[in-house]
Amino acid sequence: MKYKKDKWILSFQQKTGHLRDAIYAIRPDLKGTDLNSEIFLDETTRHITNSFILKYDGKLLKIVPKYMRYGGLKFEAQFFLEGLPKHPEYLAIQSTGFDRHEHSINLLSITIGEQGYVNYFNRSRDFAVFSFDSKQYTFSEIKTLGGYQVLIYITGLLTILIVGSVLLRRIDMQELKLTKWMKKSA
Repeated sequence: MKYKKDKWILSFQQKTGHLRDAIYAIRPDLKGTDLNSEIFLDETTRHITNSFILKYDGKLLKIVPKYMRYGGLKFEAQFFLEGLPKHPEYLAIQSTGFDRHEHSINLLSITIGEQGYVNYFNRSRDFAVFSFDSKQYTFSEIKTLGGYQVLIYITGLLTILIVGSVLLRRIDMQELKLTKWMKKSA
């Protein structure tokens, strides 16, 4: 993944045979169909979007094909990621489309500037969250605070601090008055 020309772009590569076989397993009626035909590319898009799930701020990102092409040994594609801002906080990633062999992995690299941050997904660890601030992957769900939510929490905290300090001053003033009254009375 990389941010290019005001959009996040997901570049995708997979061995033709593995991807084709995964689609045949779902749609055996497509056997013999030209892999670069509209119907097969539509099914390829559906397969990729169902097996590679990206969420930002709790919302599923739309993966829209920009370019797709089956070559002899390799399938290559580029997708637009709709709904991901230029400077996101976190990105939740789930990758479930593994090849049939036991040690299958999927690799994701998120490129920021010239640096790439890589994660390997496998059957036992198919979920990760990438923090764009710390530039690290974690392996549990993170609740993000959207821009307005952060403002609401900060405002609430400041209100509690101000009200608390006013109350403490009033209590101190009441204690001072009580102390003076007791001294007068004695």
